[in-house]
Amino acid sequence: MQTVRSNREVQTQLSDDDRMKLGRIVALFGPLVEPDLEPIGRYQTMTPDELWLALVEEVCVMGSARPIERLQKGDPKKYEEFQEAVSVESLSHQQDHLISYLSNTLHDFRAARFYNRSSERIASMFKSSEVFQRGELVLLRGLSHEGDIQSLRTIHSEIEDRIRRFTNGL
Repeated sequence: MQTVRSNREVQTQLSDDDRMKLGRIVALFGPLVEPDLEPIGRYQTMTPDELWLALVEEVCVMGSARPIERLQKGDPKKYEEFQEAVSVESLSHQQDHLISYLSNTLHDFRAARFYNRSSERIASMFKSSEVFQRGELVLLRGLSHEGDIQSLRTIHSEIEDRIRRFTNGL
């Protein structure tokens, strides 16, 4: 196996022997890997509620993924209650005390390690015109996962820029 770097490009070349060894590794350890990685472009088939929950859960994993994973894999009824508690509809009724509501919710469900900071980030997203416009989730509008790896890197950078704009200072 040889990796060559030039002009910000990285290319790895594999011999037939390397491919055989990697194949054995995949065969041996593949069954142990949890298949929870979403396919590229999944966001296009998600409902706005599913997208919002995915954003909330991404904030909750900052610091540690264990709290939200325990909630997801534990009692299904409790996880469903959490989903309802952080839904767009529920949050829209909490405008006057959104951060304290979120903080208490994340704490009560043990959904995040740093529940106060996470509640500030979620509230910032919820109130941001970069994420919502007139009640419509617009964060991913105009993005496409089609194209080569450079296109995907560009999209990744664009998403990071969009997120940075509404979480700046948090």
